[in-house]
Amino acid sequence: MTNEEFEANVLNGNITNFEPYFKKANSHKENLELMIKRAILAKHGLCIEQCIEADGPFAMAILIQNNYCTEHYDDWKMYPSFLVQGALIDKGLYLDYFSQSTDPNIQEAIEEYKKGNQHEQPHI
Repeated sequence: MTNEEFEANVLNGNITNFEPYFKKANSHKENLELMIKRAILAKHGLCIEQCIEADGPFAMAILIQNNYCTEHYDDWKMYPSFLVQGALIDKGLYLDYFSQSTDPNIQEAIEEYKKGNQHEQPHI
């Protein structure tokens, strides 16, 4: 099943048992395939806790990109991962907080956000 078919089946309610996508993988290839399936679940706000447990900052960034778990953003801004911090910056969140960082990747992400959103005000 392709990833597009998987996503369509999830959205149509044809797949409701998500346990197989959180099993231990037997190979690197299988792990990657399962991680992509879990990213699709996270994209749609499904199995959030399991996705975070399985994929950590990768799942958190997908959740942020898709506006899930907003109640956790204030805590997540301190999570030591550029995936998470960059996702928050891409949303225009906590720019004042992140501007204090000495990490050049953080500073570059802030500049990219500002260039692309010169007429918008940050959300937080």
